Amino acid sequence: MRSTKIFISAVAFIAAFVFSVVFVGLLFGSSQSSSHFVYKKNCSQQYAENISALIRQDVKNGRTRGKKLYQIDKDFRPPFTNPTFADYSGAVTEYVDASHSIYAGNLPHDFQYAWREHLRAWRNYSDFLESMKYASEESKQFEEETGISDARYSQEINRTWDEVLRIAREYNADFR
Repeated sequence: MRSTKIFISAVAFIAAFVFSVVFVGLLFGSSQSSSHFVYKKNCSQQYAENISALIRQDVKNGRTRGKKLYQIDKDFRPPFTNPTFADYSGAVTEYVDASHSIYAGNLPHDFQYAWREHLRAWRNYSDFLESMKYASEESKQFEEETGISDARYSQEINRTWDEVLRIAREYNADFR
């Protein structure tokens, strides 16, 4: 009899807990998944402004890179002829150097870390392109390696950029 009471009490507790979670979700809108929840850090307005300025400058640098790449190839993929490939590689290197020179020392450590990881991803891509400038343009391996690696580097750049923006939002940065 005592074990039945304990069992019924446990079932009642679990049912009440599940009901309350569902009820709160309905009240406050559970349409967003927990992975989209953005925690706003209690931070100074200065952090938000400095992060916003950094991101805006990086986006400006990216637009300059984009214009140069568009002039080289309309779909922004690395071209497979060495003279044009050198221009493409040069535009990426210029972007990396310009964004690397943006001062981030006055920003929160978690943001600085994410920013450095993003710049590292870009630097790795730039170094890869630089090394590929001297590959034989007739080589089938050149095209295959460049295409596969380009996708891999782009994925890492996008992943690190998403992390930079996620942390920026936590600090209430406005970079639109």
